[in-house]
Amino acid sequence: MTHNLVQPLKLAPFVLVASLPLLWGAAQLGNHPLHVAIAAAASVAALIAGVLAGRAEPSPGLEAARRTAARHALLVGMVYLWGSAGILVSYYLTDLAWYHAYQYAAYLAVPGAISLSVMRRHLRAAPDDAIRRDLDRGRRMAWVQLAAMLLILAYMLLTDEASKGLIGHEPNWAAVDLFFCGAIALGLISLLAASDDRRLRG
Repeated sequence: MTHNLVQPLKLAPFVLVASLPLLWGAAQLGNHPLHVAIAAAASVAALIAGVLAGRAEPSPGLEAARRTAARHALLVGMVYLWGSAGILVSYYLTDLAWYHAYQYAAYLAVPGAISLSVMRRHLRAAPDDAIRRDLDRGRRMAWVQLAAMLLILAYMLLTDEASKGLIGHEPNWAAVDLFFCGAIALGLISLLAASDDRRLRG
């Protein structure tokens, strides 16, 4: 097994980036089933990378936990930024129109950038006490993010506008595809992140 940060994440960035022109094509065609299938496939690839992130470490310990936390933070950042980019290509490079598109793209870009800064923090040289504090904070944030994703999924299933978007009956359907699939992936990755931290640090 390798300690290389990129090794367990090789599949995810390729699939996420490769899915963007496919999302654009499906949106341009107005093909909702194809669009949601592409978003789901990309989210599954991210989830597989999340599973692999914790398995890259051969033995528990503080350094192993730190490297794994950095992998998860990178993965979370990529999923958020993929969602943001997916909204942009689905609306601003096609004939689809939804007046909230740029707002929701920005809403996803912000936590994406924050997650990348968290990754960099996990990778910096620091005393053990500081590393433990960062990991404790990261574990708490993973649970918060899991709760947030569950709330988002509930909202999408229970409100008319979002639920109609899930079946392609509202102009927000392309964004809803990305939010729904991304929320599932982010929620499960958050659960994996908290579980891996507990396993590697006790």
